[in-house]
Amino acid sequence: MYKVHIILLSSQTLKGYNKRTQNTIIMKLHYLAHTLLATKQVLGLDTSGTSRRLELNQAEAAKRVDNIINQAMSLVDKGDVTGTVFPLNYVKQSLGNQVLSVNLRLPGVDRNLNVVVDTGSSSLAFCNKSLAEEATNINKIKYALCIEYGEDVDTFTCPDESIGHWNFIVGQIYQGDVDVYNNKGDEITTMDNVSFAITDKHQNNACFSPLDGILGVSYTQGNTVYALQSDSDALSVWNESSCTNPNPNPKGDSLPNGEGGSCLGNTTTLPSPLQQTLEQSVATGYNKAEVFGMYFDYAATTGAAKGTVIPSLGIYFSGDLALNNQFYNSGKAQVAKTLDCGPGVKDNSHNYYDYMLIFNSIRVPSQNVTQSTTDLCTQACDKCITDSGANGIDLPLPKEFCNSLKTDDDEGSMYLDLESSDGGITLSLPLPFLREQLALGYFICSGTSGSFILGPPIFQYYYQVFDMGSKTVTFVDLVQPSNETAISEPAGGTAISTTDNTGHRLYLIFTTGIVVLVSCINLWK
Repeated sequence: MYKVHIILLSSQTLKGYNKRTQNTIIMKLHYLAHTLLATKQVLGLDTSGTSRRLELNQAEAAKRVDNIINQAMSLVDKGDVTGTVFPLNYVKQSLGNQVLSVNLRLPGVDRNLNVVVDTGSSSLAFCNKSLAEEATNINKIKYALCIEYGEDVDTFTCPDESIGHWNFIVGQIYQGDVDVYNNKGDEITTMDNVSFAITDKHQNNACFSPLDGILGVSYTQGNTVYALQSDSDALSVWNESSCTNPNPNPKGDSLPNGEGGSCLGNTTTLPSPLQQTLEQSVATGYNKAEVFGMYFDYAATTGAAKGTVIPSLGIYFSGDLALNNQFYNSGKAQVAKTLDCGPGVKDNSHNYYDYMLIFNSIRVPSQNVTQSTTDLCTQACDKCITDSGANGIDLPLPKEFCNSLKTDDDEGSMYLDLESSDGGITLSLPLPFLREQLALGYFICSGTSGSFILGPPIFQYYYQVFDMGSKTVTFVDLVQPSNETAISEPAGGTAISTTDNTGHRLYLIFTTGIVVLVSCINLWK
């Protein structure tokens, strides 16, 4: 037996309020919906409406992605366009870290390896040491991969004043073919004779379940490796710290202990696997540009359980297909310059590591906020980036801005001004969306001298194209409903439920023209 309390808000109920108040009420209910979704149960109601903000049915989102991929592959098969397309998966780890991943296989290994797709790095590494014995037709070369991740927060100091990095990957480098598979077990494409590491030691989120490694998709200059002596193994470039971290896991990441160390030795670069593959496709005349694009239905991730892989929520396009698909063709394309960090390792001319952008300012007109960020981005090469391997969006704003965002009802937008080759471009993010991401832990104010990172949530509003030849990043507006529609209900209906610690069952139901909040108490308990 249940005692039921119902709050019914129809368009008629809201009619007596002005438009701003109506939108505020509905926005607050949506905020409650996304909060409930942390432990949600989605009932069997249709969620196939047009509002991307409220797409909660991940199976339907994956079906849309697969349909788009099939349509694109059909165009390639008919010769209408060249390029490659395959699905990307969404992974939420045990502590809530979120990334996109792809299925890779090594020769002789008959299973998918679920690998992070990271625009913030350039190396390919697999985290299971047994792969070195399982794989066939791969060749060990005289280099090791040694990466120290993160900034100052990822280091600690031992009593002897040596520095320990507790977020790292160390492994032997091999060369061989790496295949890309979809979620049905079909081989899609191959990266021919690329370099990759199989780790000997690691302490990085990309190596913890349900992930098997990392595929950095940035420039060759970022794929730094260490030369090995003929009789040395990969761990010879890893200097173990003289102590363990006295305060392990300062960021709360899922790293298991406080071991640490630092890389040492002579470095060089090897071709980035993705850049090498794109260059080969242009050299053979198959594609015209070294370019790839990434789409991600970020809205469909809301409420995803931790420790899970949700297949086919994203799409990777490469070659000419990256510039000729339904996302690129239907939105406004804005092209941003990337930052040249000075003399290169090999050619002493240019150095592009990650997709480092020049953000000139952050503006929130409704709050009279304007903050210049040009110096922040140009004085340090790694401060301002678009990074699919990051957890969320970091903006160099005072902590007070995020604190006020939690409680205000501002429905305006934030504008991010970037440098382009012909002046400037502007990205726009609705404040209600940032407020929602703040509550979920995927938006932070990093302080006025902090990081400027566009992580996975940016895909909610933009399809991104990375042109490794022209050194640009293009942001293409995804078709969005108006602000009023974006915070109203989708077609059909959605029901979200959770149980609080008093035994209440709470339902938030969206259906045409109506929002219902239902509280049920189980009287049998």
